[in-house]
Order: sequence, then C-alpha cells, then structure tokens
Amino acid sequence: MATALSAATSLHDQVYEELRARLLRRRHVPGEKLSLHELAAELGVSRSPVHHALTRLVSEGLLTVKARRGYFVTPVTAHALAEGYDVRLALELHAAERTAEALQAMVPATARVIRGGELTEIPAVDLVPKPAAWARVCIPAFSAARLRAARRLLARPVCMATSPVGAAALRSGLPGQLLRPAFARRSVRCAQLPIGLATAPLIGRAHGAGLQVHIWTVNDRDLMTSLLDLGVDGIMTDNTELLRDVLIDRGEWHPRA
Repeated sequence: MATALSAATSLHDQVYEELRARLLRRRHVPGEKLSLHELAAELGVSRSPVHHALTRLVSEGLLTVKARRGYFVTPVTAHALAEGYDVRLALELHAAERTAEALQAMVPATARVIRGGELTEIPAVDLVPKPAAWARVCIPAFSAARLRAARRLLARPVCMATSPVGAAALRSGLPGQLLRPAFARRSVRCAQLPIGLATAPLIGRAHGAGLQVHIWTVNDRDLMTSLLDLGVDGIMTDNTELLRDVLIDRGEWHPRA
C-alpha cells in the first residue's frame, strides 16, 4: 500500500523523514536489504528522492551501502546513533547560535498586547504568569545570552531549558552528577532536545543532572510511544490531540482540575 506524503515540506525531506522514522521504529530488521525501486513505488515518488534519502541515512549510520549489492539496514544501537549524529549536531548547534545572534540584533525582547483598548509593547518577561502558575513556565532559547538576560529581568527564578552549550555538555558524555551544580545555579531544569539526541545514555545523564527531557518535534504515534518508553518526560508536537490520545492509552493523561 502506498504511503501518503504531505506537501508541506520538500519531497526530498519528506521521503528522508519517512524512511528514517521506519528505521527508528524497527520496521526494517538489521541486515535487511532495501530496494530503491520498491521504496519509490511504495511512496509514489521517483527514484531520485529515495536515493537522496538513502544516501543521507548512510551518512548517519542507519544504513550501510555495499558495492553492487545495495543498501542494508545497520543494527541501531545507542553508540551507532550517537556517531551518526555527531556532525549533524555540531552543524545544528552552530546554526542555532548564529541564528539566535542575528535575531537578537533584529528583534527586541518585547511583546505587543492590548491594554485599555490600546496596542502597546511591553517586555516579554512581563508575560510570565502570576506566582501561582510560575511552576508551569519553562523558558527555552537557542541563545545562552538570551537566557542570561531573561534570568536578570525576572523577579524570581523560573525554569530554564538548556542552551545549545548545555545540550553539548550532556552530549559530551560527562556524568550527569558533575553537571548538576552548574545547571542548578542557572535554574536550568529541563533539556529540550531534537529527536536525534533521544538515546537512553543521554536521557540517563540528563536525569542524573536533575533535568527533565523534552523532545521535539514528534508527530508520529509510534515514535511518541517509543520515546515515552525510553524515559523522556515531555514531547513537543504539532499534533497535541494525538499526544493526548497516546497518553490516555498509557494511563498517563492527568489534566489539571
């Protein structure tokens, strides 16, 4: 049966994400040969985006290519995933820091609100809820400088997410207990990370550092279930109703009264 692909992103990216999700969900067993022609027919696309996706997956260590034989599924272990994401993580962190620096220069840390019928600008930190709800707030940023600025502006400590530097510290392999004091001094209480970093060792180090682990962006039921089984504490998704249904099925949906 053909798999329907969305038109929201590029075809190359859609095919890559679909095949990568299949591998992470173990839909293809280690050592299995993947046929470019069969995958293209199943997805209803030409061979070009499939070939592009398979090449990317080889670079991440999820597939192995053998001369004149084709593509084969590599056994997925925490070590293999970690090696496959080394270069990708370094590029993402570098791009995130550069983007944050550019945005910091372009966008003031203000928000537009209506007060007394008038549109006005106020400091964004003024939107942090009243004391009774502070425990439900977490401030993330791709820029350590922005997180430091928010800490200075807020009247009391509030949960902060890790900066890219903090994420890199978790990724470095240092024991979580050694990182705990530095995170605590900065009110960092959660690590918001891309799905590629969701491995059992990293989640264990984050928990050892006293952090919750929130993974983004996950819109697939099976991946949500796998991540929750792995021990993540939160999932960021574009499909909140799907996540709610997954939590209900697991007996983990506890809406506030």
